[in-house]
Amino acid sequence: MTSNLFSRLSKALAKPAQNSQPTGSFPSSSGLSAGKLITVKSGEMIPCNGEVIDGFATVDESAIVGVSTPAMIDSSAGRNQVLADTLVVEGSLTIRCAKNGGQQGSN
Repeated sequence: MTSNLFSRLSKALAKPAQNSQPTGSFPSSSGLSAGKLITVKSGEMIPCNGEVIDGFATVDESAIVGVSTPAMIDSSAGRNQVLADTLVVEGSLTIRCAKNGGQQGSN
């Protein structure tokens, strides 16, 4: 119960991710397209499903996958895929978007 409350509070306080090219904030995932590079930092929501091409972070995926322990995401390790609408708890990731949050679903 405590982790669920923490997850909801974290998401309420989360900031939008930053666009890597050019610099700027995304108000929503609707402005993203497949192949777009973005940087997501601590306290920001990941706006798209995608592949991590640089960085290391812990990511709260509890609202999507139901696991309360944050996932360790590392561009140089086996776990380098991220899901839209999850929260970067600590660290920074550069992500190549596969789909935006509004396009989640089967490939």
